[in-house]
Order: sequence, then C-alpha cells, then structure tokens
Amino acid sequence: MSVVPMLRRVALLAGLCLTPAAVSCQAATAVWRAVAPGGRTRCAFDTPFEFWVRAGDAARVFIYLQGGGACWSLDSCAPGKDIAFDSAIDSSDYRQRRDGIFDRNDPTNPFRDHTAIFVPYCTGDLHLGTRTMRYGAVQGDSAHGVTVHHDGFHNVTAVLDYLTTERAVPRLVTIVGASAGGVASPIVAAEVARRLPRTEVRQIADGAGAFRVPRLRALLAQWAVDSLLASLGSPLADSGDLVVGMYRTAALRQPRVRFSQVGTTSDAVVGMWLSRFGDDPARVATYIATTYRELTAAGVCFTGYTLPGTDHTVLWRRGALATPASGQPLGARIRREVLDAPCKLEPPPARDAAFLFAYRAKPEMDAAFAQGYRRHLDWHAAHGDSLTWLAWTIIDGPGIGTFVDGAFGVAFKAFDDRVDPRGDGEDASRNVTAFATPTSRQLLRLRRDLGLTTRLEQGRPGAMQRVVTLTIKPGSDQSVEQTLRSLATRRFAIDYAVYEQMSGGEQPSYVIVAQFDAWSDLDTAARDPVRTIVRALGPMVSRVESAVWQYRPDLTYMPRR
Repeated sequence: MSVVPMLRRVALLAGLCLTPAAVSCQAATAVWRAVAPGGRTRCAFDTPFEFWVRAGDAARVFIYLQGGGACWSLDSCAPGKDIAFDSAIDSSDYRQRRDGIFDRNDPTNPFRDHTAIFVPYCTGDLHLGTRTMRYGAVQGDSAHGVTVHHDGFHNVTAVLDYLTTERAVPRLVTIVGASAGGVASPIVAAEVARRLPRTEVRQIADGAGAFRVPRLRALLAQWAVDSLLASLGSPLADSGDLVVGMYRTAALRQPRVRFSQVGTTSDAVVGMWLSRFGDDPARVATYIATTYRELTAAGVCFTGYTLPGTDHTVLWRRGALATPASGQPLGARIRREVLDAPCKLEPPPARDAAFLFAYRAKPEMDAAFAQGYRRHLDWHAAHGDSLTWLAWTIIDGPGIGTFVDGAFGVAFKAFDDRVDPRGDGEDASRNVTAFATPTSRQLLRLRRDLGLTTRLEQGRPGAMQRVVTLTIKPGSDQSVEQTLRSLATRRFAIDYAVYEQMSGGEQPSYVIVAQFDAWSDLDTAARDPVRTIVRALGPMVSRVESAVWQYRPDLTYMPRR
C-alpha cells in the first residue's frame, strides 16, 4: 500500500457516534453531550463543527485534542484525491472515545472520574489555523481548485470559551493532544493557564515527540499560525526544532504548566510522515529522545514517557494505561508524575517591566534633537547595551509632538544593571537634553493575564499604537481586573496589551496599548478593544486619556543578539 492511502487510514479522526447502528455504541456514548458553538467555528469544507462533553468531577477536567493528519496543497486537501487528513465529523470518530483515558471502568485510568471534553479535528491545520486557503486553482480555472477553511484555532477558542464560562472553575485542567493535537497542546495549555490563573494546568502530547520536520515551519505560516502565536505571546522561534520551540515559549509564558509527552519507539504513522517529508522513518526513537532531552535542558517543567511498539497515539487504546513504563504502569506514573505533581522548577525572572521616557524638543531644535538622539543610540551600541529601546512620536491627543522612548520586556532589575549609568547620563546631556526637555518618566508592569499580546516585549510594534490611560476609582481594582480578564478571552481585530502603572502618573491606573497599522483599522468600532474596554469598565473609571503614537524605527535601538 502506498504511503498516502495508509496515512489517510491511520490518521482518521476518532470519537463520535452519530448513528444508532450498534447498541454498544449507543450505551457507551449515552452520557456524551454535543455542543455546537457556531460563530466562526467550522470544518475544512465549511461543514459545522461541534465538540462533545461528558460530565464528571467538575473540579477536574481533561480536554482531548484529536489527531488526524494535515492538509497544505491540492493533492493533500481535495476530496476525491488521496487526502492526508479527515475533514468531517462523523460516525468513524466513535472508537477513540471509548477506551483508554475515556474508560471509566478501567482502574488504571487516572482520568476515570474527570469531566471529559472531546475536541474533533477536521481542519487539517494542527488545531491552530486561522486562515482560509484556495489550493490548486489558476486564473480562469477555479473549478479545479479547492477552498479549505483552516479554522482550527477558532474551534479551539470556542471550546475554551465554554470551559471558562462554566459556573464552576475547575481546580485542574489537563490538555491531552493526540498527534496533530499533540503539536498544538502546549500552546492550548498555556492559553488555558492564562484564562484560568487559579487553576492547575497539565499537558500531555501523545505521539508528537518525533515530528521534527523543518517544513512544518512553512506550513504553520501558510495556515497563519505564526501570526496567531505571536499574538498569544508565544512567537515561533527563529531556529531550532519548531515543536520544542513552541514548548519553550509556552513555558516562558506560563511557567506553572507541567508539560509531558508519550511516544512509541517505532511509531509507524510518524515514520511515514517523516518519509513523506524526505526523512528516515527509522529515526523515530532517536527524535523522541532528542526532543525529551532538549525540553529538559531548556528548563521546561517536563516529563517524557517512551513505550515499545509501533502504535501511533496510545492513550485512547484499551490496556495502554496498564503498559509498563520503566517498570510501572503508565497510568500510575501519569497520575503521580503529571496530574499530582505541580511544577517545582524555579520560574525564570519575570520580564514584565517597561520604562518610558518622554522629551519635548526645544523650539526650532527638532532636527538637532533627532540627530543628537541617533548619536546617543550609537553610544548604547558601542557599549553593548542589551536592552531594546523603542521610539515613538505622539501624533494625536495630549502631548502631540512629544517624543517617547521605552524599554519593554525586561526585569525591573535590568535598570539596576544598566550599562555605565554615569557615562549614559553624560552622553545624554550632550546629545539629548541639550536639544529637548524631559517631560515625564513612567514605570509600568505588563499584566499578561489582562491583555492579548506581547508585541512590544518582542520588539514588534505596529506602525501606530493607541495608548489609553485609565485612572481607576480607589477600591475598584479587583473589579476592574476581573472585567479585563473576562474581556481578554475574546478575539479582537486589533491586538492590545494591558499595563499596570507603577509610577509616573495618577494611582491606581492602567495603560492599554492597542497596536494598529493604519487609521482604517479603527473603522469597525464594534471590534475596537479600547472602545469595548472603556465601556465595560464604565463607572469604575474616573479619568480616560487617549493618544496615538507613531512608531519611529529610525530612532529605535535593537541590540545585536
């Protein structure tokens, strides 16, 4: 049998029983409830998406991200061809939702009492896509093409919306991802941890440890996953294995998540995928070991399990949890080393400080100030300053014409350790304050739990940004943060971050920084996060000050890495 038909067979979705053809099927699925969220959710060919919930202990929940191949071209996507993914939610999905971690009669199952949420996979994009693609069509010949809705992350977002709007906040949530779902699972786990800051979060990838495929980077960009991850504060790494990089950024974003993987030494399906992308299928065991080693070396709170055999994904299979793993049943080890083991690694120092400085050029000295400031940046470069200094000019609102520079994504300690403070001050006197008057200094703290992006911390500002300072009525801090945290579960057309003002202005106050590229981005008022935030906070806010800053890349300093 050729590789592609076999891939299609073994990568089928699993879990749903939509027809009453078998009595056993009816009995096994009687407690599952379908949820059809609607909205932006859908499968690859615009058929409805739904997920399934089986009630259990409301304090303990596991979310299963199903596997099922991928799609990136006409041959791999189009119906009627040997496509490499399953695009539908149908009765063939039932089998995977019955045994293993779904079996409530299995005493070796550490999830037997948990509430279960089964998330079908039907978008061919590793559950992370946010883009519609047209494959195979040429100009004037659209009949031979196929439109694919890579909307996997919209589907996942609907599941997380369901989870976070339930009345009972779970004590423990575990994201279990199979194959393609395993690749997405660390990102989804970090997002759950952000949405539920008081909930313990665990992650298990099943059958994804050997997907060390360089081409995966291009596929993720094709499905717009790169921009999605950047907006979530987990940007794709520039080098190294991509999946390991996704774990590293997810762990940096949410260091309290315990991550883990399960794999088999001779996984037949992963071997075929490696062969499809020009690699040696015999490297599966080596690649798994390399992935585990790199995650541990990176300081990720991680545990890896490797089982003998050729099965692709095991946690849904009958008897798998009783399989010995280093002499002990796999289920018992997962219970003890993952579910019952909070992360004890020391988290890396928080890099959430932001230092802002504002200057007003003296009369007739705008050009001299710009030239002097560039000379000052040269001083920083010559002295090996490791901080990034972003720059803007205020073009609308209070302080119009003011120049602002700032360091973002650093620890507060970074200013204790800055390069040659005396020399910096002396050079600034010659080249900066000789031509401009300092007008303000602010110290901010990024609140990752209240916003949607870390673009400034990544050195990726938009062409313009709307900066809104909200002065809060004393005593309303908790209510304000609860509202902001709730709004951060939505998806807006414009990215925004929330900073808590530590000094340099009225207290208590928060600064909303929304990134946009053109004035036209503000045309859709209903999707404007600032407008929504201000209205939602209403009487809790005593003062609102709004301005628009234009990014100045010509006066920005980026250190060499």
